[in-house]
Amino acid sequence: MRRNRLLQLCFMLFTVVFLYSVPVFAAAANVPKVVVQAANSVVYIESGVGDKAAAGSGFVVYKDQSGTFIATNNHVIEDGTDSIYIWISDSIRERAEIVAKSETQDLVILHLPVKMDVKPLTLNEKVEQGEEAYAIGFPAGADALSNTIAHVGSEATITSGIVSSIREASLLNNSASVKILQISVDINSGNSGGPLLNHRGEVIGVNALGVIGAQGINGAISSEELIKLIKTYNLFDPSQTISALLLVAITTCGLVLILASVWLFVRWFQKKNIKRMPLPAYLARRTTPLDCNTAVSLLMPLALYLKNKHDAGSVSLRLFPGNIIVTSDGCRLADSRDNSTERFLSPEQRKGSFSGIPADIYSFCAVLDYMLEKTFQSIAVEDEKPDEYIEIRRIIGKGLSKQPTSRYVSMQELIFDLAPLNTGISVDFVERKKRKSKNQKPNHKACTAIISDATTIEQQAKDDETKKRTRKKKALVFGTAVLSILIVALSAFSLISRNTALQRADGFDFDNAVKIFYKIPFGKVLFPKEQEYLSAAQLVVDRKYDEAEIEFRKLGNYRKASAAIIETKYQKGVYYLSNGDYLVASLVFSDVGDYRDAVNLEKEARLRSAVDLVETGKFDNAIKVLKELVSEKYDPARSAIYEAYAKKAEKIASDGHYGGAYETLLEAKKYGDFSEKLKYYREAAYQAGIAFYRSGENSSARLELSMIGNYLRTEDYLLLLYAKGTSSSWLSPITSAEMDRLKSLIGFEDTAYVLVMGQSTAVGYLAGTWRGDGCYFSMKMDGQIRYNLPYFNYGDYYKIEKGYVLLYPQNNLLSTKKLFRITVLTEDCIRVFAFKNNKAYKLYRE
Repeated sequence: MRRNRLLQLCFMLFTVVFLYSVPVFAAAANVPKVVVQAANSVVYIESGVGDKAAAGSGFVVYKDQSGTFIATNNHVIEDGTDSIYIWISDSIRERAEIVAKSETQDLVILHLPVKMDVKPLTLNEKVEQGEEAYAIGFPAGADALSNTIAHVGSEATITSGIVSSIREASLLNNSASVKILQISVDINSGNSGGPLLNHRGEVIGVNALGVIGAQGINGAISSEELIKLIKTYNLFDPSQTISALLLVAITTCGLVLILASVWLFVRWFQKKNIKRMPLPAYLARRTTPLDCNTAVSLLMPLALYLKNKHDAGSVSLRLFPGNIIVTSDGCRLADSRDNSTERFLSPEQRKGSFSGIPADIYSFCAVLDYMLEKTFQSIAVEDEKPDEYIEIRRIIGKGLSKQPTSRYVSMQELIFDLAPLNTGISVDFVERKKRKSKNQKPNHKACTAIISDATTIEQQAKDDETKKRTRKKKALVFGTAVLSILIVALSAFSLISRNTALQRADGFDFDNAVKIFYKIPFGKVLFPKEQEYLSAAQLVVDRKYDEAEIEFRKLGNYRKASAAIIETKYQKGVYYLSNGDYLVASLVFSDVGDYRDAVNLEKEARLRSAVDLVETGKFDNAIKVLKELVSEKYDPARSAIYEAYAKKAEKIASDGHYGGAYETLLEAKKYGDFSEKLKYYREAAYQAGIAFYRSGENSSARLELSMIGNYLRTEDYLLLLYAKGTSSSWLSPITSAEMDRLKSLIGFEDTAYVLVMGQSTAVGYLAGTWRGDGCYFSMKMDGQIRYNLPYFNYGDYYKIEKGYVLLYPQNNLLSTKKLFRITVLTEDCIRVFAFKNNKAYKLYRE
């Protein structure tokens, strides 16, 4: 009696705790729903660009304040490790980086600096052959059925099958073996990296490959390998952790639930004598062997179940007595974790080969043979065998054929043969009744009471009744006290948590405020206004800032809702700033105004955007932004603009334009000391200009030398370059001063040649009369020439090019004849070579 009262008290406590813990035990109603919900945690991955672009699937395994961790195959991203993107919505993708990688296991863990609003999937390394499996991913072929490309989990493709086999294999040459799950689930291009789930929605593998040319044979990397990789890099605990308080609550509730369930089951079984037990126990309790008709009738519901399963495209592969229960409606499959013995496994299952419908038929017939084992032994000694015995032996023999092709083609065919033996169910359950021990000792006190006086017996009965009532009252008082204490404790916990959560929310510690509030049992119902306030805070935690602003506005003047709007904008700016969207961050902080340090953060956003522009080579845009920040007296911008100019100069110099690098640093002198670099670039530009001049690249030489100012003989080179550029003109643009300088440079570089290389400079230099060797040459400033040097009578016009005096007819400007070649010897001495007689004449200026 005392034990029963204790069990009743435990059940009462469990009922109260259970009512406060309903949210904790919320679970999916069925397997398909769990799998469909898990699809929300599957992501679309893109990697590489151009010809190396690839796409695949991945899934969320963990998330914290730093962002989200995603698992996928290494071969999905191996050709584009510098550009990996995760789609977090239909129109938004974020860049991810590799934090763990194993080519041997073909696995990789990516880190996304965004905390995605999805639930991480649970990893389960325990997997058994024959269990159902579901693959989720983004096969490329599925997009042909839609006008858009699937990018989010709700659009992912789900395929089903079974775990056909568990193997070990090497994915790379001479590498260690990894655990591979052979599955019948279809794996197509794009599915790689997606999760393989069991019926509870837990990840048992990572979809990896399909065998070309083989139907229904695909592979997945076991979750055991993924857990090893996570532990190797010490990224996080791959097990799904819960808070200590929740763990204690769940453990306590679980223990109470177990005790109450055991007690209820025992009581119910004793009172109702439940007609339900495992097949081996049922056979052991029977006093007589089963006849053929009863055995077939018992198994017929199970045969129909297998037929329906096969028609749906799946198989069981777990059919043995320990996995079968007997009820008043026939045999049903149980969810047993025991493993089948070889007697009930088909030959192909024992070999580890691909198993299908023939394997289920073999196991079914093996179970039927097991149920009739004693019957067969008793009939075997008889001379005449019943017809049903002969028929059942034939059916079992065909079903137990070693070759799958020799068995029944389908369960429908087997059911058809068994139908004549099916006479309906009449289950004879054997009850075990309590028996009194034969050696039970006599109760001497009872005997004495019988012999004693009747008055004493009546008084003793009254005393016993009084004690019984007293014990009941004590139990009731104790139970009421415990219940009251529990209610008071839960109420106090709820109120304290509510106040703490509101205080945290008022201080804009939204993350902890939400965590505390949602631990309150039935908090949403008990505190509706607080729930609205904290739900807006939850939106901030989930980075849904625009929605959070709307919800806080709806609250009006409730607590700190108005201030929370500004705080939400501020956190929005901080988020975009930390994620590299500096333009949006700058706009948000500008909107916030002088709230907290928003002014400095707005400048920091512009500074970071400028730094990014520098890294991408957009120096002018970056410098423009940095100059604005410097004018606003934002000190960090001074060092940034110094670096920007330095990198711009380095980039210009790396392109071979040292003059441009010098000019750039010259502009930046007020932002820092560039003296050494200026010297280097000036000298480099000077040497480059000379090299360009000597190689005939006049425009490049002019570009380099014109930017370094009056340095060494820069002005002389620039004058020569100017003279070369204008030498072809008939009207001399060379001033007399410039001509005097050119004359003084005779002997420097190719000045002597430059003076007579074209019409313009030649007219300026040769103007006047030159005599010698009995000949003369005269030129006026307007270009008219006279001479008595030997000449050809070829035309009426002339021109000077590259030191040659050329004649050409009026009607044929393109036809020329060399008259003289003039070579400058000194400022006042030239040598003229006459092509008429091939003689040279030295002439002097008069």
